[in-house]
Amino acid sequence: MSDLLSTRIGKTGHMVVMPSSLEEPRRPRGLFWIFLLCFFGYLLTTFAALIVAFLWRAQNQAFWQPVTLPSLMLWSSAVIALSSLTMETAHRLYRKGRHSMFQRWMMFTAALGIVFLVLQTLSWRQLFAQGAFMDSNPHASFYYVFTGGHGLHLMGGLAALAWLLYRTRSPLLPRRRETLAVISWYWHVMGILWLILFFVLSLYSSSAR
Repeated sequence: MSDLLSTRIGKTGHMVVMPSSLEEPRRPRGLFWIFLLCFFGYLLTTFAALIVAFLWRAQNQAFWQPVTLPSLMLWSSAVIALSSLTMETAHRLYRKGRHSMFQRWMMFTAALGIVFLVLQTLSWRQLFAQGAFMDSNPHASFYYVFTGGHGLHLMGGLAALAWLLYRTRSPLLPRRRETLAVISWYWHVMGILWLILFFVLSLYSSSAR
């Protein structure tokens, strides 16, 4: 209860209840924050190394057959960008104490994440139709590595969203607010990471047909 009281109570003699929006830490702290920094460092080094390897290999045309950019990847990129907006909306609603609306926007975010994964899987079928397989073309191999690696990490984000939805059935607990902040940051980073990967892949791809 003490977390809900303004520090002015000692000066005014009146109980002043703070709005939930003032209780939200501006960024995650403690062990969650340490985990987030370590994980972001891992993502940065891993995918930066993959991007450098892709750009280096693209300069050597031996056995390199340009792959047509799957059209569904354009749609999946729009979907994950939209999911980042819905996640931020959900986060803001939770800070304002609008718990029922928060739950709806979080479920909408999770649904968009699932749609993204489905579109990514279907884009593999477009690669198969081109005859671009993992072991037949270095260019196609990077498509599968980038999309597969990113997809696995996004599945982890979806699992975290499902767990958070279960845990936030009752609102306004400090630990849950901190967890929401961490998951929100994670989701935004996964969206930015995919847009970077999509841009790199499109540099050496043919236009979608």
